Amino acid sequence: MFSFEVHYGGHFVKNPGLTYVGGDIKHFNDIDPDYMSRFEIWGLLKGLNVPINTQICFKMPDDEFALLNSEAAVMYMFGMFRDEPYIHIYVGEVNDNGDVENNNGNQQDGVEAVGNSNINANQGVGTGNDGLGVGGVNDNVEPEVDHDVNESETESDDSYTPESEQSSEYDSDFDYFLDGDTLSDNCDIGDDTTEVTSGLDSNINLGQYQQYAELISGDYRAFVEARKEGKFVEHENIVDAEVLETAIQSSDDENREQFPEFNEERDMVDPKIVVGLIFPTTHVFRKAIRMYSILKGFELKFQKNDSNKIIAICNRECGWRIYASYYRKTKAMQLKSLKGTPHRCPWSYKNVSANSRWLAEHFKKELADDPDWKLKGFRKTIKRKFKLRVSRWKVYRAKKHAQSEMFGDHKKQYARLRDYCATIMLKNPGSAAYVMTEVVPASVNPIFQRMFVMFGAQKDGFISGCRPVIGLDACHLKGRLGGHLMHAVGRDGNNQMYPIAMACVESECKESWHWFLELLTTHIGSPVDMNWVFISDRQKGLVETFDVLFPGVEHRFCVRHMYANFKLRFKDKALRDIIWAAARAYETDGWSQKMRELQVANREAYDWLSAIPANLWSRCMFNPRSKCDLLSNNVSESFNQYIKEAREEPILSMFEAIRRLIMCRYQKKREFISKVKGKICPRIHDKVEEIKARAMEYEAVQAGQGIWEITGYAGHKVVNLNARTCTCREWDITGVPCVHACAAIIDSDQEPADLIHPYYSIEYYCRAYKGMVVPIPEEALWVQTSGLPIQPPKLRRRPGRPRKL
Repeated sequence: MFSFEVHYGGHFVKNPGLTYVGGDIKHFNDIDPDYMSRFEIWGLLKGLNVPINTQICFKMPDDEFALLNSEAAVMYMFGMFRDEPYIHIYVGEVNDNGDVENNNGNQQDGVEAVGNSNINANQGVGTGNDGLGVGGVNDNVEPEVDHDVNESETESDDSYTPESEQSSEYDSDFDYFLDGDTLSDNCDIGDDTTEVTSGLDSNINLGQYQQYAELISGDYRAFVEARKEGKFVEHENIVDAEVLETAIQSSDDENREQFPEFNEERDMVDPKIVVGLIFPTTHVFRKAIRMYSILKGFELKFQKNDSNKIIAICNRECGWRIYASYYRKTKAMQLKSLKGTPHRCPWSYKNVSANSRWLAEHFKKELADDPDWKLKGFRKTIKRKFKLRVSRWKVYRAKKHAQSEMFGDHKKQYARLRDYCATIMLKNPGSAAYVMTEVVPASVNPIFQRMFVMFGAQKDGFISGCRPVIGLDACHLKGRLGGHLMHAVGRDGNNQMYPIAMACVESECKESWHWFLELLTTHIGSPVDMNWVFISDRQKGLVETFDVLFPGVEHRFCVRHMYANFKLRFKDKALRDIIWAAARAYETDGWSQKMRELQVANREAYDWLSAIPANLWSRCMFNPRSKCDLLSNNVSESFNQYIKEAREEPILSMFEAIRRLIMCRYQKKREFISKVKGKICPRIHDKVEEIKARAMEYEAVQAGQGIWEITGYAGHKVVNLNARTCTCREWDITGVPCVHACAAIIDSDQEPADLIHPYYSIEYYCRAYKGMVVPIPEEALWVQTSGLPIQPPKLRRRPGRPRKL
């Protein structure tokens, strides 16, 4: 900032040195040279009613003088103000007795040459002889040509026109608006001072000169009008983009300068901040300069942060300053000025621009690949990559922001549950998807309660290709709203889990199990008609639900969970071995023997186990139609582990993650079975090979019509190859030939694989995975359903200390 004063209305007398007589004084205070254009300087003079050809005398701080024409003075002031803290400008007439009119380029008593390094000291400045008021040139100095005129043209070349002068002048002014101290090649300090000292070309006639001056005056009038309309804020001393646009529109479109554009996707990683750069939006500009400050190691402070104008400086107030505003009449932002580069401040290891949301945005890919990324490792990565020290809580918040962005907002996801269910049934024919809500008087919108999903490929594959055994279980959801995920899982021909259906419920209780089992059996068939066999770990309310819904349907208990309850009272290892032996017994005699051993060992343990019906936990009481001898519900536990990561996500993200797992699993199973040779699945084939090796220890004698007697160290058994049974009952229950049956099959020159139940064949396996779970499109393409938006369930605080912060 600096000030200057203008003396006007008087006249000059002779020695010493152009003494000013009479007139008034006008002060101009706090002028910012970086944002003062030629139009503004011209306007100051026009405001004093200074004619075009008026002589203006400059008094420099060292008491030297210069006399210039008013327009040449504008050009001179434009290049000079940056170097002088205070300038006196005298405006008036030159006395006839002075030496000014007779100045021929040599220093006289009346006027001294300007003492500025930008002015040739050998060139006197005075009145010219052509009536334009431009100083003459020393005979010993070769006259200069105006920088806007082509060097190849002669002084009298008629091709020089005011239009070319106009275009060049406007381009240089536009460059100054953009570049501040660093001017372009078309307009810099050297060019302007050279133009002043050489004067305007002596071959430019008065008419051309007046046209040139009128153009500048016209643009100044546009500048004044813009200021009256409130397009400028006086105290900011910043040229607004609207004035800049006025100057551009006065020239041809072909001559408009092309500026680089900022590409957010490509350039945001390492922004290159240059004057003239155009940003698509204000948000992108803020984001870019914050990224720039982080990479350069300094902290930003916004002096002005509006939607159409932004000024930011270094927090240490070292002189670094950036200014941007709207580009022309668009919403794009253009960087108009940049000062203080390169930045010299010491590196700042703490930066408010690197907040938790910025960290989440920058590291979202890493957090998506590793949601369980430890905070310690996250902080070390930030410190190594950006030289920043961030707190543990900031890193924690960054992870939460990233997870919220990746998995979506909870409330928004609940609002679109109906649309998601409708889309499932549209894209996957035969599927079932239901949402159950409850209406609370205090709430206008319904509140979520339960949701059931079963894809058509799951239903068809289970009915046509799997054994009629269904494992039931429920697991806790690890999201902030809690809840449980119920699921039904079967077993395929390779003895691996086969997901059937799932449901998100409020809690594991009798009502929720009743709702889930009703929907499940509605779509896969009645347990009585389809001979379904259920196995569970005696969950809360499940036993009572079976007594009400499916009385008489076979329902097995998981022996592993039974023993977990048993050992709370009876911790003897010998008792454990007896219980498991009784459960594995295929024959009733074997089970009775083990129960007697338990009675002798511990009467209380015997009474506890006898209270549970044997048909719920011992193989000797299982119905052979299921062809399954499972004693534990490990297949359901495997599914809980299979969807472990999905259980931490919001509801829609969770269902989508599970759907994607099932979809990929079906494809992998199809690829797997296509490479298998033979009739039965690989795991069953390996099991039969082990049984065949043990069968060599037995002696087989045929009685006739497919009846064989098998003798060995463990007694003798009777095998019926026609009925595919054995008195040990293992073949009856599992469908896989036991060791006795294999001995008879091998002795009859047959292959055991030919007598295995079809449930284990490759044909049934292919049936199970024949269907395809069709992908669900992006959320914008979901089916739009009617109804009030569903609200998320109320957050219920669990009893006890939280297991996770």
